[in-house]
Amino acid sequence: SELVSLVGRFAHALQRERGLSNVYLASGGTRFALQRQEQIACCDALQEEVVAQFDRLDTEARRLPNGARLFGRIAVLLHGLDSLPALRDQVASRDAMPADATASYVRLIANLLAVVFEAADSAGDPEVSRALFAMFNFMQGKEFAGQERAFGGAVFASGTVDAASRAHWQHLIESQEACLRLFLDFSEPHVLAVEHASQQPEVMAAIERLRRAGLFPV
Repeated sequence: SELVSLVGRFAHALQRERGLSNVYLASGGTRFALQRQEQIACCDALQEEVVAQFDRLDTEARRLPNGARLFGRIAVLLHGLDSLPALRDQVASRDAMPADATASYVRLIANLLAVVFEAADSAGDPEVSRALFAMFNFMQGKEFAGQERAFGGAVFASGTVDAASRAHWQHLIESQEACLRLFLDFSEPHVLAVEHASQQPEVMAAIERLRRAGLFPV
């Protein structure tokens, strides 16, 4: 549970870094330069905590259900984190296209979420496993929402949307909905009450208007 919570915070921080980097590149380096550096420092601190948490895990994989898969996912993630400094350098020098940088962050965050999934699957207590699985799906849905935000922004910026773009946008929406359905199915009532209370009808309505405007422009 501690591992999943920490990895979730790291994923959230990287999502923010991804967004700032995207705007920085799209603006030719004129926007969010300082905020991006501040966010990198935040991500580095969380990365150190995550790696330290990995080091504290029992490396005897046979003691954990699916432990070998969990440690395999951790190994893939650590390999991906090794490429993060080079990606940041490319963004800083504006040698990366926004779409390419975003894709690199997406892969890295996917590796983080894969660790969360395997951690949930490796929990020995069914109640803990159920809660972690609910949390994984909420986090995965949030990641699809972040991708939709970036993709929708690009569509509005271009002023055009073709059939392939519509299909991809719809895929992101459906992926979010599938994840949130699983979150609802596996969450305890008090968790659902908190999630429901956090929703703002006017925000949800605004999102739907933006989706309709982007998917079906007049």
